Amino acid sequence: MMASTHVLFGLNCWLGYAQLRGLPLHPEAILIAGAASLLPDIDHPKSTFGSMVPFLSRPISAIFGHRGITHSLFAILAGIFIMHRYGYQTEYVAAIVVGYLSHLAGDMLTNSGVPLLWPVKSKIAIPVFSTGGFVEWLVRIALTGLLCWIVVWPWLAKTGVLKSYF
Repeated sequence: MMASTHVLFGLNCWLGYAQLRGLPLHPEAILIAGAASLLPDIDHPKSTFGSMVPFLSRPISAIFGHRGITHSLFAILAGIFIMHRYGYQTEYVAAIVVGYLSHLAGDMLTNSGVPLLWPVKSKIAIPVFSTGGFVEWLVRIALTGLLCWIVVWPWLAKTGVLKSYF
């Protein structure tokens, strides 16, 4: 999946999770979930996130390769342990976990899949589309529409902007 699709998917997953749990839609948590949706690609120096932190990305890539440990349940569990150990706010931990999981779910939908059970190297894939292909483009448009429907439309209704047009 491309970075923009990961972010849109992460944002939508967080908004859905927040709705299901009855959580308020805090802007910080929404932004954290969107940013966390890029975290697993720290193992790829040329990825959007990896290129921002090459001092971390290059060694991780050299040791584990792309779609290795950072694309596994092990990474999520280790991250949760570390965040709880250092007292991160629960809502932010949830936003990070949902964003991170959305990345793994998105990559599972590509031909390459992810090694969810790392260090077992076999990858789990439900190949629906190729990264950067036409189907991913359609998914990105659908995710953008969903995001607008969930966030922008209610905001416009609340501010009264819609009343002047409808």
